[in-house]
Amino acid sequence: MYQLCVLPLLGVPLAARQAFVGGDYELLSRFNSTAHPSFWVAYLYGQHLAGAATYQVSQSVSSVTTGLRVFGFVDAENAKIAVVLNANVSTTYQLQLPDFASAVLVQKLSADSLSSGQILLNGKPLMLIPTAGATELPATPWVNATNPLTVPPLTAFFVKSL
Repeated sequence: MYQLCVLPLLGVPLAARQAFVGGDYELLSRFNSTAHPSFWVAYLYGQHLAGAATYQVSQSVSSVTTGLRVFGFVDAENAKIAVVLNANVSTTYQLQLPDFASAVLVQKLSADSLSSGQILLNGKPLMLIPTAGATELPATPWVNATNPLTVPPLTAFFVKSL
């Protein structure tokens, strides 16, 4: 997710994956068609931020030492969206987003570890939904939260201003 967020800041207009199915960087398993965590990151990024304008965000703490990173976007409907990443394995942060109201909408991505094969959205496992003749993608609801935001270890958030 970090690469998807930082590349627009560097002026890179497009990011692409090497393989959808097959190979070492596949999004879907060639063995059982399950979606890898990177599939869900790309899916949610595409839902919310494809074509969105990006802007520089300053942090009062070092992202190098804390593992906490924040990226800012404005979507096609002119809504502010922040992407918050906490790669720290043990520290929970209270994050104040000054340009956002006290009530926000979030989508929280989490996992048991950095190498986990399972990703959770708002505490529920993300899975492809097999149907007759096709595979459907699950609904990805926003949930209410407050600003400042509690950011547990090994989580990523999409935060939308109300």
